[in-house]
Amino acid sequence: MLLPTKSFIAVAFLFLSLYCSGQDSTYVYTPATTKSLFQETDSLARTKAYNGDLRLLVSQLTDNYPDDTHKARAIFTWITDNVAYDYKAFNKRKHYKAPKCDKGDDCLKVIADWKEDYTNKVLRSGKSVCDGYAWLFKRMCDYAGLQTDFVGGYTKHHQEDVGRMGSLDHAWNGIILDGKYYYLDVTWASGHCPKNEKGELEAFEKEFNDFYWLTPIEKFCQNHYPKDPKSPGVADYSVERYKNNPYIYGPYNETTILLPTSGVIQAKVGDIIHFEIENNSFAFDLAYSTNTDRHPYIDQEMMTGDYRRIYDTDEKHKLVTKRKGNIYSFDFVITNKNLRYIDIYNVGMRAYVFKVKVVK
Repeated sequence: MLLPTKSFIAVAFLFLSLYCSGQDSTYVYTPATTKSLFQETDSLARTKAYNGDLRLLVSQLTDNYPDDTHKARAIFTWITDNVAYDYKAFNKRKHYKAPKCDKGDDCLKVIADWKEDYTNKVLRSGKSVCDGYAWLFKRMCDYAGLQTDFVGGYTKHHQEDVGRMGSLDHAWNGIILDGKYYYLDVTWASGHCPKNEKGELEAFEKEFNDFYWLTPIEKFCQNHYPKDPKSPGVADYSVERYKNNPYIYGPYNETTILLPTSGVIQAKVGDIIHFEIENNSFAFDLAYSTNTDRHPYIDQEMMTGDYRRIYDTDEKHKLVTKRKGNIYSFDFVITNKNLRYIDIYNVGMRAYVFKVKVVK
């Protein structure tokens, strides 16, 4: 499964952070940053090297910590720092498939041997696609005595995924810490890959991203959903809700769209759609573009690179935004029966995409 592309991540990765409240491992978004909490753990983890003995490495990473959260964090950080995304394997659609278990075989042993061989290959090569990241995290956590799951499921990568499940080709992990179940994605936390004109991944660019460390389910399911809807943590987050989420670009996953409640908007010509977005991180300077009324920024960005000037001088597409505390609101009027989508931009960067179904 591919990583977020560089256009998806963009420079605004600097704004992304996941935060911790207290020492009880109940993680929430707050104005504080996790860097202070895990700075020493992260720094130490990045100094450790794999010398052929994975149990020894896990011991070196985790023995200094009495709590499971810091043990898991050390493993998480080490993998993101030492495994590169295998973009060439992804482009060739090469997969390291689990073996078939023939009649009479000890199937548990066959699968266990395969997982060990696969993760050893990841460790030797220093690269993998998503399932290698996830299996390695689970194996290292098993050695550390942590309760983890390998989770396969759907992810959304494109604005066309609004109203759809996205691609069923990704893997991540679940983990139990202090009795609570969390999801994390070591692959997407490790960096990103730019694409060429053919849509192929060109390279891996390492860039640690805290957003996918113990991500709250309300945030994680904006673009991830387990294949099994009965998986832990998603009982109150339905398949339909995930499918109909608006498409949110990289850093803006930190914001929360309060209204409309779905990324698929059904409306009549003349209807006024009210938007409300909870935002604690960004200075909002919003504009829109649609399939029937394109912002000139869209057409000029790649040709001139002077998108900021175009963005600033185009008054027609600016959205009049009201603010009350950390809630930003604006209205959009449906004026064309052929409207299919609404792109919301912030200071020249695409932030949100909504699908529109105009009804009579």
